[in-house]
Amino acid sequence: MRDLKAEPKFPDLSSKVGAIRREFALQTTIIFLRVFSTLRHCTDMNHISDHDLERYYLGMVTDEVELAALEEHYLGCPACAKRAEESTQYVDAIRAALVTGKFDL
Repeated sequence: MRDLKAEPKFPDLSSKVGAIRREFALQTTIIFLRVFSTLRHCTDMNHISDHDLERYYLGMVTDEVELAALEEHYLGCPACAKRAEESTQYVDAIRAALVTGKFDL
């Protein structure tokens, strides 16, 4: 009968497995915290105004602090990302109308 308390056949393997498990637990925790903080951030924040979305798309936001705040919010908020796409389409339509002279959109 085999002794269950005997030395493991591969002592280095058990320590490596333990280290891998600890690293996996750490990485999983980090990923969870990043995702959770993004979700919490999206629910606690004020959304970007349409005017600021247009300014961002046109490259008119020159203040580094304002630009960083807009980009952080934009990347973490699906609602503002969708509105930014709509704003982009609106600005492009206005540009096209100005170039072609067709204002009947």
